[in-house]
Amino acid sequence: MLTKQQILKAIRRMNRRREPLNITAVKRSHPELIEAVYAVKPFWGWKQALKDAGINYARIRVELQEYLTCEICGKPWRNLAAHLTRKHGVKPDEYLMDYPDAELVCEDTRAKELRKDNRPVPHWEPCWSREYVLDRTAEYHRRGYPMHASKFSDIDNSLVQAANGYWDGWNEALIAIGLDPRKLTQEAYRQLCIYRDKEAVVQGIRQRLKEGLRLNPHALQVKDDRRKGHAGLLRSGIEFFGSWDNALKAAGIDPEVVHQAPKPQRKYAAGLIPNAIEDNR
Repeated sequence: MLTKQQILKAIRRMNRRREPLNITAVKRSHPELIEAVYAVKPFWGWKQALKDAGINYARIRVELQEYLTCEICGKPWRNLAAHLTRKHGVKPDEYLMDYPDAELVCEDTRAKELRKDNRPVPHWEPCWSREYVLDRTAEYHRRGYPMHASKFSDIDNSLVQAANGYWDGWNEALIAIGLDPRKLTQEAYRQLCIYRDKEAVVQGIRQRLKEGLRLNPHALQVKDDRRKGHAGLLRSGIEFFGSWDNALKAAGIDPEVVHQAPKPQRKYAAGLIPNAIEDNR
């Protein structure tokens, strides 16, 4: 398998020769290069590989096929669905099971459809591919978007659908880029947690303090699984105590210190008040 340095040299050489560098084109001309890039751990991906090679993705040469070849008879078609049914008596989904790397629609047509898809993160590849699904998933994660399926489907459902088609599900795509779906699920439930009373809110605040997590309102609301925002705790704190500052005081924490300090400090807890909850009832 090629090393990262060998991969970068190969990419730069291809760029100097003005070879097409979109994923589907490279898979045709240099399949071993694509395979090597996606074998790198932790996840690297083609987008990051081009960036590390000093290449502007927006300026690469793109090559799209206007036809695709039927794996059964070898004839070229723009769309295989009708051909498979009429000529071979094979359903498209059965065909894809027999030829998992095959496509049903040519790249040129797929690219036209993808250009209509406006999402928070603009598309950089002209059409979907198994590898582009991973690159795009990794890019959303780098930008701090919540990656749990129930949350992410509201952000870019077309990517979730593409993952279902190319990776047999969103979780499989997450695993392929090194994320743990179980942890993402646990975090999603934690975000949705409803605190039943004042004592539960205080315990939630102290738990965040124990974990070394920020306690200011902005940090609690941020939609970033890596930063562990917790809007539910903030809402419950305001509901039970009238304000977030009052909730912090109930946990024995000075609100001024929370608002001023860049990170949680152990001294927040220095004066925890045992009877704080009783005092605020």
